[in-house]
Amino acid sequence: MFYQNAKGLYTFDINFPTLAISGNTVTKTENVALFSEASYSLFDGKLVPLVGLRYFNDTRKSDSLSNGTRVQSNANPDALTWRANLAYYPSKDWLVFFNAGTGFRSGILQSKAQADAVIADGVPSALSLTPDKLRNLELGAKGTLFDGAIRLAVSAYDIKYTNIQSAFNTSIGLSAFANLGDGRSRGVDIEATWKTPAKGLVLSVVGNINDSKFTRVLPAFGTANPRIGNGQRLLNTPPFNWRGDANYNHDFGDVNVFATGSVTAIGRARNGDATVDTLNPYQLYNMSAGVRFDRYEVRLFADNLSDYRGPTSANGPTLLAGPRPRTIGITLRLNTK
Repeated sequence: MFYQNAKGLYTFDINFPTLAISGNTVTKTENVALFSEASYSLFDGKLVPLVGLRYFNDTRKSDSLSNGTRVQSNANPDALTWRANLAYYPSKDWLVFFNAGTGFRSGILQSKAQADAVIADGVPSALSLTPDKLRNLELGAKGTLFDGAIRLAVSAYDIKYTNIQSAFNTSIGLSAFANLGDGRSRGVDIEATWKTPAKGLVLSVVGNINDSKFTRVLPAFGTANPRIGNGQRLLNTPPFNWRGDANYNHDFGDVNVFATGSVTAIGRARNGDATVDTLNPYQLYNMSAGVRFDRYEVRLFADNLSDYRGPTSANGPTLLAGPRPRTIGITLRLNTK
């Protein structure tokens, strides 16, 4: 069982020569969720089906004040979602599985000024948006080889999104929200770890490749924002992301020597803000090495070796974020226990 009682405040103040609007919206939510699942072992535990149900109820209220005009709205979305899993153990070292399930997210509450601004741009909206939903299918396997020296995991998934809730930048400069339509993401997750013959050296890689697109965009939304249309890639969703790690840890007498290195690669992504449009692909490199003895640890580290500055995320041309600049240093630790 889950229970939440929360409140949020949103304020706005726009003062253009042709438009002046200010106000705030107080949103309150009280929601409860009940979840239960059951599984059963068949054929001496080789086949294990599982089913689960989740009921969610959300009571949402908003009190909006725009240029002195007060508007109140209420919404009471609820949903029954489900999850099903079938696990097959062909041996003690391997698992093959199938997952299926649904998800639900309550509709966003916004001020009357926000809803009116979206509608004025020709896009349907409301004080309370339609909840969005998803359906997920996943087929995968994971296990070990060579007495556990190699661990592998791979899965393919298909996620369908319905009534996606999206931010909408109105022509008057007021940020608001609207349902844009449907989307779909299909991809593969891969993970591998190798305990190499070199004692203490472990190599690993984890990554994702995907094809994520809008499949049914509301015509009015697509007209207002041509960057969002049927067949176009989902925003803020790079087509791939990978990370590789090398870890070394070995004792030489009373001294423990350790070293780590990692590389991360992120693909090109379409940004939600049209003024930035695209975030270029990038790579990040980190490493560290050190020794531990008695109660002491000395570690030399270097983060962001290529000194990549980004941006890796953006919310407009002046709100850009990136990784911390190249940082090289030494840490000293003393264990007092």
